[in-house]
Amino acid sequence: MMMIETDEPQINIILHDADFPANFKNKDHPNDYIPVLNPTVELIYHKRRFHSRLLARIPIKIDETTYIPITFVCDTGAPDFIFLSEKAKSVFSRRILVDELDNSYMKIGDKKYTVNDTPSNHNNHDNVNILGLRILMKFGIYLFDNDIDEGFSFTNLPSFF
Repeated sequence: MMMIETDEPQINIILHDADFPANFKNKDHPNDYIPVLNPTVELIYHKRRFHSRLLARIPIKIDETTYIPITFVCDTGAPDFIFLSEKAKSVFSRRILVDELDNSYMKIGDKKYTVNDTPSNHNNHDNVNILGLRILMKFGIYLFDNDIDEGFSFTNLPSFF
């Protein structure tokens, strides 16, 4: 979702199925939410004619040996760290902690990152999970476009959450 602020009322540009690769169903990768023992991070540059999406499939640790991968939209327009759908919040409920001010967060390494609900215009009917600007900056996102390849990467992404 991209939010544009002007003197006019706020405009929301909602994510659609076409913003995701053709093999995705309801904005999920076919192997999202399926436990794995050998996790890998997958960065997907979904190039479209008029706009493209950066998607990161990141396995999140749920116990000592098991990870569950989910797809995040990398969204510089999302102002906070992590936004999770109801489905993701349910799956990772043991990883989501609450501080004394009633703020939800996840620990990644030794740092705490705020977890928010996916904006309501997505959350009621979509499985959209978002990495917002603040965590993208922490992870060191960078874009590249050259003769060999085009896409994105991170300089400081933890291997797995």
